[in-house]
Amino acid sequence: MDTKKKDVAKTYDEFVSVVDERSKEQLEALRSAIMSASDEISEKIAWGAPAYYYKGKFLVQIATVKVGVAFYITPATKASFKKELAEYRDTSKNAIQFYAKQEIPKELIKNMTQFRIKEISSK
Repeated sequence: MDTKKKDVAKTYDEFVSVVDERSKEQLEALRSAIMSASDEISEKIAWGAPAYYYKGKFLVQIATVKVGVAFYITPATKASFKKELAEYRDTSKNAIQFYAKQEIPKELIKNMTQFRIKEISSK
């Protein structure tokens, strides 16, 4: 039995280097929308996928999933955008999945990221 751990990406570029072209396009659209929400957002790999932080606090995360890509947010953020998210795949209290055939709603992602920034700033 092989007990070696899988190689885990250390950067965004390493992460996307092993995904298919469509997932790469979707991840880049998510990343661009997230980063456009504030100049104070940083990126690192956490839990094996790109994660975004605002002033050192966890903001949102993106990843590949079997059907396409996923955007991980807080339950409060998700609840606040329930109507806008109705057409997307809802799989848990903190994730939205986008099928490979779907376009990423960049403005919605930016707005949700800004909502999360306000959440962090109010604490």
